Amino acid sequence: MKNGKFNLIAWYHGNRSQFVALLHSIVKNNFYLNIEVTVGTSRPREAVYLIRPFLKYFFIRVVRLNQGDNFLGVVNSAQNTLCQNILISAYNPIFERDFLPAFIDQLHKEIQKPLGRIRTLSGNGGKFLLLDNSIKTIPLSTNEINFISSFVCGASDNKHYLNQRSAQNAKHANFQLNILFVGPWAFSLDTGLKNIDLIYPSLLTALKGCKFHILHGAPKRPEFTNSLLNCYDVTFHSVCDNTIKAWMAKCIEIGKQYNIDIFTNVFYGFYFGYFAAKTANILGKKSVVRFPANEIAVRVLQGVYDDIDGDTRKALDLRQERAAVQLADKVIAVSPIEQQRLKQLSNDRGKVFWCMRGVDLNLYRPEEKRKQRVANNFLFAGRSAKVKGHELIEGAAQIIENYDPDIRFYFAGQFEKKVEGNRVYLGYLRHDELRLTYGLMDGLILPSACEGFANVVVEACACGLPCLISQEISNALFQHGKNVLIFKRTANDITEKVLSIKNDQQLFLRLQRKSRELAEKTFDSSYWGEEYRSIVLGERCT
Repeated sequence: MKNGKFNLIAWYHGNRSQFVALLHSIVKNNFYLNIEVTVGTSRPREAVYLIRPFLKYFFIRVVRLNQGDNFLGVVNSAQNTLCQNILISAYNPIFERDFLPAFIDQLHKEIQKPLGRIRTLSGNGGKFLLLDNSIKTIPLSTNEINFISSFVCGASDNKHYLNQRSAQNAKHANFQLNILFVGPWAFSLDTGLKNIDLIYPSLLTALKGCKFHILHGAPKRPEFTNSLLNCYDVTFHSVCDNTIKAWMAKCIEIGKQYNIDIFTNVFYGFYFGYFAAKTANILGKKSVVRFPANEIAVRVLQGVYDDIDGDTRKALDLRQERAAVQLADKVIAVSPIEQQRLKQLSNDRGKVFWCMRGVDLNLYRPEEKRKQRVANNFLFAGRSAKVKGHELIEGAAQIIENYDPDIRFYFAGQFEKKVEGNRVYLGYLRHDELRLTYGLMDGLILPSACEGFANVVVEACACGLPCLISQEISNALFQHGKNVLIFKRTANDITEKVLSIKNDQQLFLRLQRKSRELAEKTFDSSYWGEEYRSIVLGERCT
């Protein structure tokens, strides 16, 4: 659109929802008659994918920038346009709620004005500056871009701007955000140990620079939780009375005493996430509710609501889940399927993000010797619970024992250590032990009836281990016969898939290769750590 009045120069850094909200607002308000867009990004593939639906409305150019680059490249690319330039450097945590509506409202007025002069667009949460073609901009550092919610700097006010930013950066350097993680009820010797060893470190590392508070339900904290104290700025708090009233009172007390900025959770979004969102709403603070799975559906499968007052408790959990989603500023789902489910509960679907933890691709790597092996050793890793379906593997093992005595099945989790026929029960393995076990296996089997995004599948893929998963936990990332094998939740179908990978060496080798490729493309923890930080803090690591 060479006759457009404005060129919107936007920096895309991975915050999909806010970037798409900006483009959608341009279309919704009919600005596409007056605007073209230049996108500066170090993620051109993502940007192209996101802008594709908008190309039928207005002209969009994408400028590739390397990680850490500033705006100079994207600004230079826009200088040949016949438009005035509106620059947006970054998006703040309240962009969609407060800033974008104010910006759109002001832009309505600006489009009606004559061109050829510098004007400031001010909104509740940020400021834009319109630049005509005669004004040059100078590059800004990565730190400056990360610290600000939005900016434009023209030659006329550059010195004043940089002095202002320098003062704000100095103040920011001495400021620590306080984040309260609500939950768990207790740190058990199995799942609690895993959470302390693996899950909490992955989330806290992504939020480096913050001060953390963890509220748990057991008055006595196990000694193994001290590992977090050695690595992070963590304060533990406990609540002894396991009632909604007691948890809410404690959350409010901690929120006031320690001036908590962000309330969040790791598990049980319908319960701990509800306390986080409700408390933040009462105190006027920010909340980010995380749902690691459809936890109420899991509880149904586990028979939690089967007793006499089960229907009442289930109804309460469902109400709290909906309230948590609606009250939260941001909602995190760990799988695309769960993201779509949670969007149905929210009045603002744009605040529901997909963000998994991912896996360290340097730590979890393929075992080269596996390529010379035949598929004989298959692993199940998970809890000894009906929802996980380990009994289906046991049924398949009994069938296969008569066909192929070389095939063995290994069970890692809350099992008594023992050997029964072709079944080996390893007991609970810590994550470093499990990682070594992946290298000894030829396939992972997970017949769960319900999952968020099973991290054992993510880890197994990173190790180049072929994965056999139930159709109930599959999603668009998994393709049967291409990067995984998908089965019905029956012992017979598991048997068929195990024998197919055993008897087809080309299939075995292809699944090894494609598993690792899927992990490299989708499961890299460094990417997801940045995404988590962006969602929770509204900024990315410098």
